[in-house]
Amino acid sequence: MMKNKISYFKLFFVFVSFLSIILLRFFKSMFYDPLSLFFEDNFIFEKNLPAFSQSKLLLTYSFIYLLNSFFSILFINSFFAGKSVLKLLVLIYSFFYVLLMLLFVIIINFVEVDFMFIFYVRRFLINPVLILIILPAFYYNKTTSNS
Repeated sequence: MMKNKISYFKLFFVFVSFLSIILLRFFKSMFYDPLSLFFEDNFIFEKNLPAFSQSKLLLTYSFIYLLNSFFSILFINSFFAGKSVLKLLVLIYSFFYVLLMLLFVIIINFVEVDFMFIFYVRRFLINPVLILIILPAFYYNKTTSNS
């Protein structure tokens, strides 16, 4: 009986975290993101990025990344429960946050790069892309360590 309760509990967390990740996509227009319209338009012919408040943009991207990370960690931890897994996930997401934010700040301020590079760094910050890499890696690790 206890095993079924745990299964329902896990299923509930999987459902809530997955639904939350999806809902973030639907409500993305609520967040400050002037680069969204820029990249949806014909940005290839543009010479400069649109005017934006850098502090507001970085705070928005940080908040979105934090929400995506929280729900992604909840989702992955529902399948691979354990304190060590949770610590590793927090470490991975924290590392990528610092790396991506530093990279984003550097490329919008100091380096003249192709807009596609900015687009992809931004995409990693505002979308839960890491879950697509981490989930299969954890699954592979679990299946190979059990056999």
